[in-house]
Amino acid sequence: MDELIQRVSGGGNSKEFASEKRSFTSEIQCQRWTIRERKMVVLDKVNIVGPRSLVTWVTRIESISVDAVFAKGFIVITFSRSFSHRFSLSKAYIKNKERIIDTDDVVGEKFKLGRKIGRGAFSEVYAGVNLQSGEEVAIKLEPVTTEHPQLYHESEIYKRLQGGVGIPSLKWFGVERGHNIMVIELLGPNLQEILDRCGGKFSLKTVLMLANQLIEAVECMHDKGVIHRDIKPENLLMGLGSNVCQVYITDFGLAKLYIDPETDEHISYREHKSFVGTHRYASLYTHCGVEQSRRVDMESLGYVLVYFLKGSLPWQGISAGSNEEELNHKLMIKKFNTKPEELCESCPSEFAAWVKCMRLTLFSEMPSYIYLKAITQRLFKSKGYKFDYVYDWTISPKDNIKLGASAQKPIRILATQDIHDTLEAFSRTRISDDVPSSKDVQPDPENENPWQNASGRRRQRQR
Repeated sequence: MDELIQRVSGGGNSKEFASEKRSFTSEIQCQRWTIRERKMVVLDKVNIVGPRSLVTWVTRIESISVDAVFAKGFIVITFSRSFSHRFSLSKAYIKNKERIIDTDDVVGEKFKLGRKIGRGAFSEVYAGVNLQSGEEVAIKLEPVTTEHPQLYHESEIYKRLQGGVGIPSLKWFGVERGHNIMVIELLGPNLQEILDRCGGKFSLKTVLMLANQLIEAVECMHDKGVIHRDIKPENLLMGLGSNVCQVYITDFGLAKLYIDPETDEHISYREHKSFVGTHRYASLYTHCGVEQSRRVDMESLGYVLVYFLKGSLPWQGISAGSNEEELNHKLMIKKFNTKPEELCESCPSEFAAWVKCMRLTLFSEMPSYIYLKAITQRLFKSKGYKFDYVYDWTISPKDNIKLGASAQKPIRILATQDIHDTLEAFSRTRISDDVPSSKDVQPDPENENPWQNASGRRRQRQR
């Protein structure tokens, strides 16, 4: 170690520093990343040549676990002049640390992997169980060699949002055998899967009950400084067990903070930004390359609700081959030329008002959650609906026939069913005869109007 310190200490210029940096990183990898201790040694008072030919003193090299280093992809070295430098890890070195993780393996010392239940572009999701408590969980795996890893970032977003309405609980995050691993609450099917099994459309009552929960969930998320940027049916999942009637927002891989953590101010307005999100539900501002803020989440949610009612959106089917820029331009033109009234044709006028309101919201302005709740509440009451949490997929087979619904039976997902039975029932689209009726699931008796649940708890935070 003395030779290492001697080699990287002393004077020199930035070019010398760049060459020494490479060997210094290599030495740290070889000498200090021990599997037994899984800790990096702390170095004090090491003289090293810093950027811009400034000679500075290293006050510390963070004592950090190897797994955390894998997750972040760099070592943070803090200099006495308030300068932090990132020593990048060798991707080849990390790759040698990879191991295959499969069914029945245990991660985080207590989470056992079960069957695979989903996969993304760079990750896989397994059902699992907490061996200590018996709790069912979802385990998401992502190789650390992924070109653009998102799981560490997503876990940090989950930590910030914990305790929020409609947010899954985070159980654990870590890095083992070359994989970023996140363990969260196990949820049920997403709303796109349920929609397909309900004939491609939801009733107005179901859409309004979902809207009530989603407005509150998005408002809570925004209140904690986070914007999702990819709200779509595939990322909206129903709960299981006692939370079977609750809809959750998931997949925060593209989420970001809209509040600058250093200044505690709203991020600045910018243009010419790259497209982020899903084309079908993205806001008009996103297609125009404008920096995303709270308004884009609420506009996207409006599109999702209209999609649930109509089964399609006017711009579906537009394509441009593999040219993403051309596709984005075509969609921008189509959405710009589609008036809210045309978009929401055959839908109640409240949905057109929703889209108008979000398109008129200023960049840093807080969306009018109260207005959106008010117009949907008024519509719900005018139709004489009862907020009983009876969705389209909880209708009994007899009632389904009376309503003249599609021959394809909607799935019934109920609170008292075992989790495994629920998932199997969903996959086979069966309806259980011995499941309690939806009357067993009632709103909070102390607050009989679920539309007003959030109003008393909401913090009036205007940025």
